[in-house]
Amino acid sequence: MDTSFSSLAKVGLLLVVLTTRGAPAARADFGDLPAGSAREINSNLAADHILHRQIRSVASFLQNYCTMNYKFPQQLDDVRYVKSQLAELAPGNPFLGADSATASSVETLSNVGTGGARLSASDDQRFQLDVDYSVSNNMLKQWATHSPDGWQASPGTITALSNDRNMFVVWGAGADGRPIQDELTGEPVLVVGRWVGSQTSDESTDRSTDTDSSD
Repeated sequence: MDTSFSSLAKVGLLLVVLTTRGAPAARADFGDLPAGSAREINSNLAADHILHRQIRSVASFLQNYCTMNYKFPQQLDDVRYVKSQLAELAPGNPFLGADSATASSVETLSNVGTGGARLSASDDQRFQLDVDYSVSNNMLKQWATHSPDGWQASPGTITALSNDRNMFVVWGAGADGRPIQDELTGEPVLVVGRWVGSQTSDESTDRSTDTDSSD
C-alpha cells in the first residue's frame, strides 16, 4: 500500500470535515422582504383596488341616505347607524388582511342608532363622517388634482366630508396614510356624491368622480 497516498487521503478528509463544521446552517426562510420590495408594492396596489371599490360603495350609500333624509348624518345615533351599515357594505380593512373582516375581540358599541344596529369600536374609527360647511364645487376641482395636506389617516380609513347642504366627497387612506391615487394620472381618488336636485351652475366643470360614473 502506498503510504504517501494514504497520508494525502487523510489530510483531504480532515479538510472536508473542518470545512463542513465551519459552514453556517442553511436558512429555512429569507425573513421579511425589505420595504419597497415588489411583493410589498403589489400588495399595496391590491389593497388600493379593494379600498377604491369600498369608497364607491360608501359614497353610493351616503348619496341614498342624504337624498332620503335631506341631510348628512351628524347626530350621534344617525352617525353610528350609518357607520354600522357602511361596515357591512365595506367589510374589512384591506391593509390589515383578511382577519380584519372577521369578528374580533374589540369593544362593541351595541344597540346604537336606528333599529338597534351594532357597531364595533374599530369600525367606528375606520369610517369618518365629517362636516365642513365651506366645501364647494371649486374646492372639489382643486382637490381632484391635489388633496389637502391635512388629509391624513390610518391606512384603510374611509372619510366622507360634506357641506351638509348638497354634496360630499369620499376618500380612502392608502399605505402612506394619504388618499390613494389613480395609477395612470397619479391624482387622488375621490368620489363625489350629491343630493337630488342640488345641481349648481359650475357642477359640469367638476373633475372629481361622481357616484354614478363607471369604474
